[in-house]
Amino acid sequence: MINDDPGARDLVAIALRSFREAILPVVPADQRFTALMIANALGTAERELAAGTGAEPALAAAVGDLLGETGDLPVLLPRLCAAIDAGRFDAPDRQLALRAVLKDITLARLAVSNPKRLSAERREPGRSACFRPWKERSPAVASTCCATVTSPITMPTASR
Repeated sequence: MINDDPGARDLVAIALRSFREAILPVVPADQRFTALMIANALGTAERELAAGTGAEPALAAAVGDLLGETGDLPVLLPRLCAAIDAGRFDAPDRQLALRAVLKDITLARLAVSNPKRLSAERREPGRSACFRPWKERSPAVASTCCATVTSPITMPTASR
C-alpha cells in the first residue's frame, strides 16, 4: 500500500502557509506579537524537520576528534563545554581547532534557528561575537556561545 499522505514536514509547511495567509493578516494589533511568535515557531519546526540529523554525524566526529572521544553529539557537547571550562583549549593551536568546530556547530544551528542571521554572517564574516578570536571576547560572551552550542532550540511556553 502506498502512503501518499503528507509527512510531518509537509503538514507543518501547510500549517505555516495557512497561518501566514489566512490568520496573520487579521490578527488584532495587541495579539500580533504572539501570532508572529507562532509563525516563527512553525518556521523553525519546518526547518528542523527539513534538516533532520544529517549534519550531526560530521559534527559529532569533529567534536569527538577534539576531545579524543567518540559518541553522539548530544553527549559530546556538554563534555566539550566542560573541557573548555577546564582550560583544555587555552593553547593557541588548540584554540584554532576549537574555533573551527564551534563555528561549524553554530552555523548548523543558525541554519535552523535563524537563517537570516546565517546569511548576514556569510555576507559579513566575523561580525558575530561567537566568531571572534577567544582573546577578543569577554568571559560572558564565551559562556553565552558555549550555552548556545549545548542548548536545544526551544520556544518559551505561553502562560495561561
